[in-house]
Amino acid sequence: MTATYSVERFSLKGTRRALLRRAGAAAAASGLLMFGATAAQGAESNQITLATGYPESSFHVVNLHRFAKALEQASGGKIQLKIHAGSSLIKAADIRGALEQGTVDAAELFGPSLGQWHPSLSIDALPFVATDYPAAQKLANAARAQVRAQLENRGYILLYSVSWPPQGLFTNVLIESLADFHNLRIRENSPPVKRVVELLGGTPVRVETPELAAAVQNKKIDAVFTSAAQGMDTQIWRQLPYFYTADAWLPRNVVILRKKIFDELPPEQRELLVSSAAAAEVNGQKLSEENAVSMLDQLRRVGVKVDSLTPVVRRKVNRIGETLVREQAAAQKNADMLNILMAYYYSSK
Repeated sequence: MTATYSVERFSLKGTRRALLRRAGAAAAASGLLMFGATAAQGAESNQITLATGYPESSFHVVNLHRFAKALEQASGGKIQLKIHAGSSLIKAADIRGALEQGTVDAAELFGPSLGQWHPSLSIDALPFVATDYPAAQKLANAARAQVRAQLENRGYILLYSVSWPPQGLFTNVLIESLADFHNLRIRENSPPVKRVVELLGGTPVRVETPELAAAVQNKKIDAVFTSAAQGMDTQIWRQLPYFYTADAWLPRNVVILRKKIFDELPPEQRELLVSSAAAAEVNGQKLSEENAVSMLDQLRRVGVKVDSLTPVVRRKVNRIGETLVREQAAAQKNADMLNILMAYYYSSK
């Protein structure tokens, strides 16, 4: 039963006081609720899960951790990048698939391995074109717009990329002449590298990075184009005790984020993410250059014979680089590649 009240029971003055008390209580409650919501919103953080197959000892992973720390500090804890290195979350070979399926938000990947998506993503692995750090950075700058566009077409944002040190050649035999390459089983992991092996007279054997150590240990390959750092990380120097500083190319690792995750961040957090990533690329390049020197010293300490290519072999590999550029220029389907190469050769930046 509903209670009924007569207006006459209350004086006008009493009614006003009651209404004011009720209004004040409601306002106070509303204020508390608003304060609670604001505090909760301020305490919320956006966690981004990133997977990489590289070990904690890799300078790339060291750079990732520094990037994550800088990002967390700059955002006041609102962006937390959780790094899962060394296949601790997902096996290295499955990381790209996990990213595509949305199992992880971001990943660090070997850039040239994405060449199947578009040739511009593997242009940094074009051998004997950009053979030192300034040249590699110039090539990366020439390709950046196209790389970003191709990744966004796939639903990803390029956060940053960092070069590996110049690629040398690990072998199980002395390389003193071009004849020493004949029938040598040489690992390839991209179309340009496969073409180099063919032009050298070797036998290309496809081996992805996660399977590299096992392929060397099981004697499936006799030689590997890679950096001194990768040779130390994978321990392939134990079976391949010769390292030649070929300065073949400087491939890049890319750190990419699902565009959906990026777009859902508030504008100010997106800006922080972009600026922090730009700083991580600069810092990563410094680490790479330091690593290039320190890893050669480590190889020598463990007994690897470190040497440069003979003049005859060097002239041959330089001609191979010229051949690869001509082949790219002749391939009409790679018009984007041609534009990048033109920008690289004719730009002053």
